[in-house]
Amino acid sequence: MCCSFSLSLPLLLLLLLLISLPSIPSVSTNEHAKKQQPNKNIQPDNMDPSELETLFKIMDTMSSDQNWRVSYPNPCTIPYQLGNLKNLAGLDLSYNSLTGSIPDTIGHLGMLQKLDFSSNLLTGSIPDSIEKLNSLAFLALSNNKLRSKFPKGLAKLGSLQYFIMDDNPMFIPLPVEFGQLQKLQELRLANSGYSGTIPPSFSHLMSLSTLSLQNNRLTGEIPDDFGSLPHIYHLNLSRNLLGGVVPFNSSFLKRLGKNLDLSGNPGLCLSPSEAYGVKIGVGVCGSNKTSSIIKPLKKSEAPSGFSKSFLLFGALGVLAMHQIFSSV
Repeated sequence: MCCSFSLSLPLLLLLLLLISLPSIPSVSTNEHAKKQQPNKNIQPDNMDPSELETLFKIMDTMSSDQNWRVSYPNPCTIPYQLGNLKNLAGLDLSYNSLTGSIPDTIGHLGMLQKLDFSSNLLTGSIPDSIEKLNSLAFLALSNNKLRSKFPKGLAKLGSLQYFIMDDNPMFIPLPVEFGQLQKLQELRLANSGYSGTIPPSFSHLMSLSTLSLQNNRLTGEIPDDFGSLPHIYHLNLSRNLLGGVVPFNSSFLKRLGKNLDLSGNPGLCLSPSEAYGVKIGVGVCGSNKTSSIIKPLKKSEAPSGFSKSFLLFGALGVLAMHQIFSSV
């Protein structure tokens, strides 16, 4: 059985919606509701009749048969009819083994504030229509099989405060548009194969308190301005391919304490002047516990006619190679 719940998905949605609404008269004025729910002939005063009708139509398309015959729609997909629930404020379908993709009609839920599809088997990518959810504050898509891309209008989610999308096979660079989400407080993108550098725009997230990017394929250096984020208290960049000198002063290091994890980045090292009494999973620059730090020259600093790969074979490059081979 692909779904973990015993009730059909639309019936579960209907019950949750009815329970969450405060005013429920004793008699329903919806004849279809009477036919479908003879023991629950209720209709909230403040619910749009067309939305209630939509829920019943979703129910009509599915069977109560636990074996789900082939002729019936897949009970473990997200029904596209959800887009008709214009006043829906919260939708949590986590831990239901849902398959298929997120329907484009999700962008019709203009009042939606919370969306949680985490811990399912969803595939495809996040639909571009999600950029229309101007009220969305919480978005959780962790532990699925989503891949390939983010919505083009990601920066339009101006109300977003929590974006949780760990454990998806994305295998793309981190989008710079995240840096425009000024209300973002928590960003979790661990275990998803992200590559490239950490965009400097992430340093613009002045409301950010938690950033989890561990266990990816991130390269380059930690942006210099990360240490200036005023509200950050949890930062995990462990198990990547980051290098260079950690750009945090002693005040920042002590403030985060155990909530800062940079371990598993063999190219990172901590300045000796900031290293006293600090344990963040990296060695001190120049010690035997860290790799040699050779900052690549910028294009503007490189002599004409030479590529970056050839520049490594100067005096510092030869020294680094000697250290590498002598340790083998």
